[in-house]
Amino acid sequence: MQYTKQKNSELDLELIKKSEELGKQNKYKEYLELINKELKKVRTEENGEHMLYLPKYLPKTIFLNPEKNATKYQTFYLREGIVNRLKYVQKSLPKGYHLWLANTTRTEKIVLELYNLYIKRFKKQDPQLSDEIVDLKVRNILAMPDDKTPPGHMTGGALDVILADDKGNKLPMKIDKTKVPTEIQSFTFYSNLPQKMKKNRKILYDAMVGVGFNNYFREFWHYSYGDAYWAVRQKKKVAVYGIPSKKLFKK
Repeated sequence: MQYTKQKNSELDLELIKKSEELGKQNKYKEYLELINKELKKVRTEENGEHMLYLPKYLPKTIFLNPEKNATKYQTFYLREGIVNRLKYVQKSLPKGYHLWLANTTRTEKIVLELYNLYIKRFKKQDPQLSDEIVDLKVRNILAMPDDKTPPGHMTGGALDVILADDKGNKLPMKIDKTKVPTEIQSFTFYSNLPQKMKKNRKILYDAMVGVGFNNYFREFWHYSYGDAYWAVRQKKKVAVYGIPSKKLFKK
């Protein structure tokens, strides 16, 4: 399968710019209002693609997260179209670079567990924050089951991915959070990074966007295709991935 490189004309650049500005200003409520307004315009037409079990269907040149909590917060499945795109991305990367999949598909139960985890984390960081603000902060970074459209990670069309070397060791793409808070340096094009890290982020971005994936500007590792958030940023009215039925899972 061949893919054509995405053009800026295919993106809703005005929406992306507005959302980035609100994100950088930590205007949580305003950001959600803007995104939800656009999500309401998107309808989901499930295309019935299989959910493939990644250890079986991905080549060994693409690494899966081996860390302790990897199986706790994902199911190691993605849509067939996503798997095919990832294979193409891997072939397009420079020598010595490999995809390293951190998180893939989540169940509703997993999403709710993550929500509670983030709530506790934000409250611990700043006990003075109101419940409303903490909830808004979490919803700015985690799509929820009660959103206007299905969360990307629940559709099989979204994943968290970084880069690794030939042995599966993660390549540097962020600095110590004690030097720059995570929520600041997580922005894909955060400028105050060592040149090597900016280069790695750009290599990943160009390769993923080149086959139609869309990046969530607030998280350099989050990419999606076919879900409602992808549709919004791509100026499309239809998302092709909804919540997959059990019969679509193929092991």
